[in-house]
Amino acid sequence: MKITKELLEYLNISTTTISGSASEDLCVLSKVTGKDWFLNITYPMKYFSEENISLKINFANETEKKTSIIKSGRIIAPIKELGDNWISIDIEKCRADKEASNVIDTLNKLVFNDEKYGRRKENRYEIGTKNFKNFSMNSAEQMIYLKTAKITLPCAIKDISLHGMCIICPDSIALDRESTIIVRICFNEPEQSTLLTGHKVFIKKISTKSKKYAVISLQLLEPVHFVFRQRLIEYIQKTDHSTT
Repeated sequence: MKITKELLEYLNISTTTISGSASEDLCVLSKVTGKDWFLNITYPMKYFSEENISLKINFANETEKKTSIIKSGRIIAPIKELGDNWISIDIEKCRADKEASNVIDTLNKLVFNDEKYGRRKENRYEIGTKNFKNFSMNSAEQMIYLKTAKITLPCAIKDISLHGMCIICPDSIALDRESTIIVRICFNEPEQSTLLTGHKVFIKKISTKSKKYAVISLQLLEPVHFVFRQRLIEYIQKTDHSTT
C-alpha cells in the first residue's frame, strides 16, 4: 500500500528519521505491506553494514500541524534490502514503543482492508440517484475535468469499486480525445472532497430524443486519495452487511 500525503496527515506524522551506528538521515515512509516498510532515503548504502536501524516517527501538534513536534515513537528493525534510494525494514521482527506500535497497528489494518477489498475488482457497487446519500456525497451530480480540452462537464457516478468507476455525462466530442479523466467527488464534509484520476477503458454513447449521453468506464490511477478509499471500504462493508 502506498503512503500518501493524506495518509501521513491522518496518522499525524510530521517527519521520520532513520539512524544507525554512525549516521542519521531524514527519510520518507513510501510503502508498506504486512511484513515490510519501504523508506526513501538519499544515501541508503551508508547503512550497508548495519543489521538493524532505528526509525524515529515524529508526530505533529494536532492544533498546529507541522509547526511543532509534541511526541515521537521509535522502531528498531532489521534491514531486509537496500536499493538505489530506499531501504526496506522487517516490521514483523521490529521492537517498537507504544506510540510507534499504534502506527504499526493502524497501518496493518489499512493494509488488510486494502488487500481484502482490492482483490474484488469485479464487484461494483451502485451509487447513482439511489445511493449517493448513503455514500455521503452532497449531490448525485458531480463533475469531471477534461485536461486536454480544458472543460468541465457534470456527471453522475453509476457504480464504483476500489479500482474503477462508471460515470454518465453529457456527450462531448472532447471525450473521444481524452485518455484520462479527472473526477471531482464532493462529500457532505467539504474538506473531504477529492479528485480522482481515471484511465478511460471504454466509452458508450446513448441518444434520446432530446439529449446525448456518454457512459464511461474508468480505471482509477494511483495514488487514490486516502479519505476516498477509506470511505468506499466503509460503504462496501455496510452494503455487504445489509445483503447478508
